[in-house]
Amino acid sequence: MQNKRARRLLAAVVTVLLAVMLAGMQTVASFAASAPPETQCDGVLLYDQKTGEVLYEKNADEPMTPASITKIMTAVLVLENVENLDEEVTITEEMLFPLGNNMDLQVGEVLTVRQLLNVLLVYSANDAAVALAVHVGGSEQAFVDMMNAKAAEIGAEHTHYLCPNGFSESWDHVTTPRDLKIIADYACGVEGFTDITSQSSVKVPATNKHEAREYKSTNQLLYDDETTIYVNGEERTPKYDGVFGIKTGMMGNAGYCLVAGCERDGMRLVAVCLRGDGELDRFEDSIALFDWAYANYETVQLVEPGMKCGKVKVRGGHKVKMNAYCEEGVLVTRDISGGAAGADGTAEDGGNEEDYEIVLYEDVEAPLAAGDQVGYISYVKADGTEAQAPVVVREDDREGGPWTKIYISDFHFWAGVIMVAIVAVPLLLGSLARRKKGRRGQTRSQRYAQTSSAGGRRRTQKKRRRR
Repeated sequence: MQNKRARRLLAAVVTVLLAVMLAGMQTVASFAASAPPETQCDGVLLYDQKTGEVLYEKNADEPMTPASITKIMTAVLVLENVENLDEEVTITEEMLFPLGNNMDLQVGEVLTVRQLLNVLLVYSANDAAVALAVHVGGSEQAFVDMMNAKAAEIGAEHTHYLCPNGFSESWDHVTTPRDLKIIADYACGVEGFTDITSQSSVKVPATNKHEAREYKSTNQLLYDDETTIYVNGEERTPKYDGVFGIKTGMMGNAGYCLVAGCERDGMRLVAVCLRGDGELDRFEDSIALFDWAYANYETVQLVEPGMKCGKVKVRGGHKVKMNAYCEEGVLVTRDISGGAAGADGTAEDGGNEEDYEIVLYEDVEAPLAAGDQVGYISYVKADGTEAQAPVVVREDDREGGPWTKIYISDFHFWAGVIMVAIVAVPLLLGSLARRKKGRRGQTRSQRYAQTSSAGGRRRTQKKRRRR
């Protein structure tokens, strides 16, 4: 009997241990499925461009030389400062730059800004960068000053340029992966930029100095279905569906660099890969990161733009209650791998209310102007940190009367006054009429009484005379 009990107890213990071990194995497998890949480049950053959320980073704040990634800023300034891209540029001695990738520009050759810009971003021509810099800035140095001013303006505070084409080994020509996130975001918002970087090749018609030329993109993600690369141990080619550029780079100190953008299924990713040892490292890292992100995340419209967020109380305002809105809406990058963020909520229904909290301020005071913040929407990002989106009013609200300090609006106060007047005036007039009528009746009675009294006195006097 005791042996049977011991065997049962032992079996129960073994069952529990097996269950715990299996649970642990399942946990490890789930974590491994969503773990990011190992990357080869020294400086790496991957982010969702629509939400700004960083999904992966390595040495993201370390200063590094950007090589031809520099040309992103060069193109931005050209696009912003040249109104007509078909205007002509006549090549001068100052614009020549025969080193590295170049167009073999000749003094006196005439091209358009558009042609130079296309070859600048697609083929990474160094002489095209110098020619555009001189054309736009008046001199190469003046243009470099414009580049540094623009970097400071948009918040890329760890970036400094020495030339417009990135052909420099100086450590004073520097940026960081996180700064390149800022620069890439800004560039993609400039009209025409990604239209150019998305091209796998570009043609330049014959000029007065050259026959027609064609240049292939240095970004192999756009077209290369022949070269063999290895991603997570798997053999494949660099071509990746959805890629829209952006720019490659290569120099001694910079190594092999790439800023690559890709959009699929409503999710727009940008990978920054700096200082790769081998030519293909940057492409392999970008593909590995894109594969991982698309498998584990999605971009979700948590709150629709312009969503009404309730009414906010305004102390001392002409209106003491005003509608509040989340004008920008909330886009989030959501972990769909089974992590803490979960995978529920869809873009169609604007997300589930339990995924965010609307907070309206309790101390809002007039006056208010349209666009003033009166609260926020709190939500959790993919990395588990809390973020906020502003909630604003759409109308102005001037200061109201003294009664608005206790949240009685001008409208309701004067409406109440009018209602009281409507009710009180007839009552008052009726009361006055009744009082007037009463006085009239009292006067008649008094007159009658006086007449009767006078008649009685006259009769008494007559009786006395008869006697």
